[in-house]
Amino acid sequence: MSDWIGVHANLFRFLCGVPKLVVCDNLKAAVTNPDRYNPGLNRTYAEMAGHYGTAILAARPRRPKAKVEVAVQIAQRWVLARLRNWRFFSLAELNPAIGVLVVELNARQMRGFGSSRAELFAEIDRLIPTVLICDPCPSYRQILVTAGPVRRRRLWAGGQSVWR
Repeated sequence: MSDWIGVHANLFRFLCGVPKLVVCDNLKAAVTNPDRYNPGLNRTYAEMAGHYGTAILAARPRRPKAKVEVAVQIAQRWVLARLRNWRFFSLAELNPAIGVLVVELNARQMRGFGSSRAELFAEIDRLIPTVLICDPCPSYRQILVTAGPVRRRRLWAGGQSVWR
């Protein structure tokens, strides 16, 4: 869960703002009850959304398949094809190389649209500048503790331990 929240914090920093609405897939870490009309969200994920002042909307389960998955597949294949002959020894070396290629991929003109991804983002999806909260959301880590016949969850939140 801490990785999932960290991904969102990094995305908000990358976008230089927080969107009003975040649409997430129905992964088990985020959505506890994949109901079409009233999905249940993980408590930690909902707290992260409250911290950043955004709302979470779970994608509809099963159908229709999102076009986002195809776009991710295209980007992944293109980046991996460009980096196939390179050798990296750490993530610190790999991430800047991927960053350069993502900028290059977004600047390429798409066939059916007549413009690039960066141009479409600036035209349609660009966020209205919002205040990005500089305080990171406290990272929660769940530890399952067994004490005799009683099993409890212990949440570790930035130096504080809470029993639930």
